[in-house]
Amino acid sequence: MPIEPALAAMLDGVAPLTLATVAARSHGAAAHAWAMQPGRLVGAKHEVNAFADALLSSRWAMEPSSGGPLRGLLAPVKDSLTPGTLVRLAELGLRDGFDAEGRALLDAALSRKSDDAAALRLASELAIRDGRGADAHALLTRLAVAESHGATVQAVQRKRASIPEDGPANVRIALLSSFTIEPLAAWVDLEVRRLGLRPELYLAPFNAIPLEILHPQSGLYTAQPDIVFLSSALDDLAPELAGPTSAEELETIGARVLDELVGHVKTFTERSGATVVVHSFTSEYVGQAVLDWRSGGRGRWLQALNARLVEQLGVMKRVHVLDMEHARTSRHGGAADDVKMRYMAGMRLSDTVCAAVAQRYARYVVALKGITKKCLVLDLDNTLWGGIVGEDGPNGIRLGNTAPGIEYHEFQQAIAGLSRRGILLALNSKNNPDDALEVIRQHPWMVLRENAFSAVRINWQSKVENLREIASELNIGLDSLVFMDDNPVECEHVRQMLPEVVTVQMPRDPSRYRATLESLPWFDAFEVTAEDLKRVEQYRSNRERTVLRERTGSVTDYLQSLGIRVRIAAVDASTMGRVAQLLTRTNQFNLTTQRHTQADLERWMAEGGWRILTVNAADRFGDHGLVAVAIVECGSESWRIDSFLMSCRVIGQGIETALLAEVHDAAVAAGASRLLGEFRPTKKNAQVKDFFESYGFTVLSSEADGSQQLALPLPAALISPMWIERST
Repeated sequence: MPIEPALAAMLDGVAPLTLATVAARSHGAAAHAWAMQPGRLVGAKHEVNAFADALLSSRWAMEPSSGGPLRGLLAPVKDSLTPGTLVRLAELGLRDGFDAEGRALLDAALSRKSDDAAALRLASELAIRDGRGADAHALLTRLAVAESHGATVQAVQRKRASIPEDGPANVRIALLSSFTIEPLAAWVDLEVRRLGLRPELYLAPFNAIPLEILHPQSGLYTAQPDIVFLSSALDDLAPELAGPTSAEELETIGARVLDELVGHVKTFTERSGATVVVHSFTSEYVGQAVLDWRSGGRGRWLQALNARLVEQLGVMKRVHVLDMEHARTSRHGGAADDVKMRYMAGMRLSDTVCAAVAQRYARYVVALKGITKKCLVLDLDNTLWGGIVGEDGPNGIRLGNTAPGIEYHEFQQAIAGLSRRGILLALNSKNNPDDALEVIRQHPWMVLRENAFSAVRINWQSKVENLREIASELNIGLDSLVFMDDNPVECEHVRQMLPEVVTVQMPRDPSRYRATLESLPWFDAFEVTAEDLKRVEQYRSNRERTVLRERTGSVTDYLQSLGIRVRIAAVDASTMGRVAQLLTRTNQFNLTTQRHTQADLERWMAEGGWRILTVNAADRFGDHGLVAVAIVECGSESWRIDSFLMSCRVIGQGIETALLAEVHDAAVAAGASRLLGEFRPTKKNAQVKDFFESYGFTVLSSEADGSQQLALPLPAALISPMWIERST
């Protein structure tokens, strides 16, 4: 029976934890009377939450009319409630029709803990109920990441099937395998969505690789994938490995499976322009552990077989080999092989390995779609070194060749490797500049000196504002930044204020720092170009150009003083990779932002009727490398500019005019009567909206989204700027 309200007066001084027990047994009547007295609901945070949890677990909370009184009762202590308690209270409010209050409580829970699984689950259900498809998909992705369990990941993928999505998929992926991979497909869907992409997955029938590849009308070719992941398990291709084998038999088996697999890949690449990623060979039948690495043992045979696989596939364009042994051994916990599920369901990848493999797949998708990030922004204290330099002093921080300190030294070595590949580095630290710079300049174990960083913000202002300034200084978008910091508060602030920045909170254990960096998908590419290798030096030269511009009276005088030299030439095998890279990465100065692949470029070169022009630029401060591309379809009367793009590093120097003038002159020489241009608006290319019109093109047609078709009668008054020198 409920306790009478009059009894509340006797509860004065009773601790909230004791009162919570009373509340749970009394439908909350006594608790309500006691707590409504001014200033009563106070105390330690854990006591307040224990009191709230007891109320929410009581019979009173189960009554349909309890949501309102409970919210009113707990309102004074809302700021002290944990995210989990806020979610339970939100559920009651939503149940009883208090939608606005329930949603506000849910928002409060997520603002305190953005990866709270219960809050994300409820928020996704609300989004689905409200018909907010985009929000629902985003929340489901966050939920799957928060729980990171195979059952949740698969449940999320099933739920997505009933939620409409806006627009077509932007990456088509095919999965071919000799074993059951439905669980892997769910992980792949999740990891690709984490990249900000919407995948369309084609899952080939079980163990149907030959049929899918050899039949021209198979589902594989109908799906028209951008990338194919092919996982042929060696034990499926050679079931005789389950039994005893001699060295001679192993060689025969290896030759057979290698010929079959390489042949299938070759056939597919001849029929499709898709990128292909092939799993390396692994086997569950390892043989005798002691004898395995002797001559004729399976370990040495398997290693040699994989070397031959890499050698034979390496000569094929757009084909890559995924090191499955590394994926299996570098997973975080869990078995590599679930033997029972292998026998019962034909599954050869455990849940933890599925997650690890899907993360590796995501790296290939990043490289394929050209969404590699351009700049890694780093905190200092407890990120690049252990400790706080302002408190511990330059000699007291942890940084050296023994523990503690070697973890940070090796982390910096991994970062230096990224810099050598052309990834820009920047600093964003709340610190005294003199203290921090003393370590950077003089500490004997500091790998990254001051000249390693293309932008430096060591001050006491908001890290959000510093990130905005870094992006502006480097002339790149915020979505080109990856920010790494050990402070969870700073990371959450950046996530909320700058969601386009990839924010990575460092693990508590610094021994995991290097592995955390190396697990990020954002810095992978299919090849490193000459321009990549020179990028850090190019940005250093840009700072010198900025100083010159500030000292020069006029823009024309400044441009003439640069001594700009350009070489305009047709694309060839040596520049094809860089052109494909620019097509996938360039956003600001890009008239159509069409993401043509290297396969497209190769096809056009073979077909004829197209011109692909490249521009290499240099000035007295250094070599910019290949910075601009024009792709033109050449008709008898009209030349159509399909793509016209340029690196943001050289915007405003007249290089774009020199390239357009080259296209004009070639079209006139070929007898064309007009140039056709096109502008397709995106979120990032507004600065080139009037580019063609500024050179005399007239608008032929306009679409509601801002797209334009334009034309320029030939010949026209279009010449290269006088301050640009042409070289050969």
